[in-house]
Amino acid sequence: EPKNFQVLNNLGLVCTELNEYKQAEEYYNKASDLNSNFPDPLVNLGNLKTNQNKNEEAKKLFIRALKIDDKIIPAKIALAGYHEQLGNFIEAKKIYKEVLEIDPNYTVADKSISLIHKYNSDDNHIKAMEEKLTKNINTEDNKRLNFALGKAYEDVGRFEKSFKFYEAGNKLHKKKFNINSETKHFDKIKKVFEEKITPLNDYGQKIIFVLGMPRSGTTLTEQILSSHKSVYGAGELNFLREAIDKELSDESDDFNLSTSSLKRAKDYYLEKIKIFGNEKKYLIDKAPLNFKWIGFIRLIFPNSKIIHCKRNAMDICWSNYKNSFSSKLMDYAYDFNDLANFYKAYNELMKFWKRNSGKNVFDLVYEELISDKSKKTKELIEFCDLEWDENCLNFHKNKKAVSTASLAQVRQPLYSSSVLNWKNYSEELNHLKKLLEN
Repeated sequence: EPKNFQVLNNLGLVCTELNEYKQAEEYYNKASDLNSNFPDPLVNLGNLKTNQNKNEEAKKLFIRALKIDDKIIPAKIALAGYHEQLGNFIEAKKIYKEVLEIDPNYTVADKSISLIHKYNSDDNHIKAMEEKLTKNINTEDNKRLNFALGKAYEDVGRFEKSFKFYEAGNKLHKKKFNINSETKHFDKIKKVFEEKITPLNDYGQKIIFVLGMPRSGTTLTEQILSSHKSVYGAGELNFLREAIDKELSDESDDFNLSTSSLKRAKDYYLEKIKIFGNEKKYLIDKAPLNFKWIGFIRLIFPNSKIIHCKRNAMDICWSNYKNSFSSKLMDYAYDFNDLANFYKAYNELMKFWKRNSGKNVFDLVYEELISDKSKKTKELIEFCDLEWDENCLNFHKNKKAVSTASLAQVRQPLYSSSVLNWKNYSEELNHLKKLLEN
């Protein structure tokens, strides 16, 4: 059935999942050409364009889908996401509310509103979400509403009630994370780098890797750097992890770091980033968990710049706990024991990298950036061998799309209320604090 447009659309989805973007786009276009009244491939292609930072192309595709059916929820959610990521929060909220008018139980919209809305004590949205929780809803809807209500009650300063919702949301996550497997993996990485390995010597594209624990200020750092006229912010990329898994790892998680393997890993990564069409001097890869691969980065891209974002341990862990994440790599975040052990494993691995690659890694401490933005920003720009650009101090005016949990915060000038924010929950977080101290 070569003209089965639904199968072609599904093939596009499969190729997208496999990061075969060119092939995916061909399937979506074929499906759309065969049936111009079928909105799904337009929405799916729009989501693909969003992942490639081609946001205006994505917007046009979402609008085309809505012209076919103005009540199609995936297209509305995607268009709202477009506005949300660009900081157009009023328009985003308007569309999310339209979604809830079509389907009051579509909790994806509730959760999305919570990220970009500042609640007050008599907010009708709080009441609506609490009412939905009393109904017979599935686990995913329950989870989204609990995280959204945790954020809402945090906004109004009712921290005890806020924590109960956050805690309920976390408990609804199915526990899949194996901290022992993760720490063993970290140990294998360290063992590989106990011996000196020769890095590649052909440099190519200059890359800035912004990494650290999630919620440590990586999005803020990317916004500052991508405000520079010579820097392109590509967002959180999976390409380095994929390159290492595909070209440098075997089934037992051992590593082959021969020159030929390193070259293949580099070529894989460089081929993948071509989707952005970047012509600027630097490209930023802001995948926080790339902290695992600092030694590999030094071998594959010896002329790259590595920015390690640091922040108070309790603030990091609390910020992880109160957010839900789409990536399974973040499954450590939903349990205090896993969270504390993962943080400690990260900290030990970073000490190892600092001993081995210290001079090549710039530590950007969140609290220091908050207290002296000008000084720390200039140090950051200087480390990257860039000329000073005043735009970096006005990062909140950066029009770059942001899709992380920090999307609302980085649209504002720097503020200090996030420093030691965990102390609002000091009694509830006493167990976490003890775990981190032991």
